Amino acid sequence: LTTGMDGRACASQPKGNEVPTLKVGQTNSCDYADNADLKKRFDAASQHSASVNVPMKSDSPLTSHGSGLIIGKQNGKCIGLTDYHVAHVDNMDSKLDKISVQMPNGKTYPAELRSETPGKDMSMFAVITGADTDAACHPATIAEDGGAVKFADMTLGVGYPDRSQSPTAHPGMVIKVAPLDQVGPP
Repeated sequence: LTTGMDGRACASQPKGNEVPTLKVGQTNSCDYADNADLKKRFDAASQHSASVNVPMKSDSPLTSHGSGLIIGKQNGKCIGLTDYHVAHVDNMDSKLDKISVQMPNGKTYPAELRSETPGKDMSMFAVITGADTDAACHPATIAEDGGAVKFADMTLGVGYPDRSQSPTAHPGMVIKVAPLDQVGPP
């Protein structure tokens, strides 16, 4: 079920080669692009993305949502990256022991924060998937040297904007190619 950024089901659902797409200036993610190549890349990229959910305050049922990228698996856990501000809900009283992650298989699992780099807006988490690890975890391949990626190449980001519970495509452009340990805000 495709949901908008408000978390509600979209009035219409994608058909055929349609992909949920977030466009510049758009206020919801219920618009669709009909393109077979885009659909193929979107489906492949969606297998590596996850929806990260963090309670906004320890006494509140409200949660912050953000996107995560699955980068590995180890001992019954999927390892992923998200933004530091997602894990910390913009410095609110986040209850980090209550993180949950919806994986591409549609199931939601508890997660634990592993490491953080606030200056680079990065957090690493482990999703406790147990016996589901092989079915739930499909790590993305991260190129050591950037491969053939270069400045101004067109990209396709797949994420979960705002409160969306379904992945959305985000067209973009490469603005910097750097080793993972040098990634951070410009």
